[in-house]
Amino acid sequence: MCLLAEPSLAQHTLQRTLTVDPSGNADFTTIQAAIDSPRIGSDPSTRFTVLIYPGTYAESLTLDGTKENVDLVGVDSDAVVIAPPSGNGLTITSGTEAARHNTIGNLTIRTTDGHGIEIRKGTGPG
Repeated sequence: MCLLAEPSLAQHTLQRTLTVDPSGNADFTTIQAAIDSPRIGSDPSTRFTVLIYPGTYAESLTLDGTKENVDLVGVDSDAVVIAPPSGNGLTITSGTEAARHNTIGNLTIRTTDGHGIEIRKGTGPG
């Protein structure tokens, strides 16, 4: 007999992975709360993954210049939907001309009056 845990109920053991599940069975209930975690960006050389469980997230996300080496990853591109009530789905602002090494994958962004993803150059030295 094989027992499998629901993905949203499974405990992760990866130290650099933060989980998001709107039902509360993860580290965070919103994606932005995971992005805003002080663990992300505390050491720019450390890569973090934000693993997003199924749900529709009514959020406008922001990755600013202090957040680098972040992977936003949905568990299923059809089941993980970012649907902000207005504006952009995700705004990324670099701190400088240098790349911030962020990735986005396996999720869907649906907007009604903004960009899916907007990338802005920051005001830092370049």
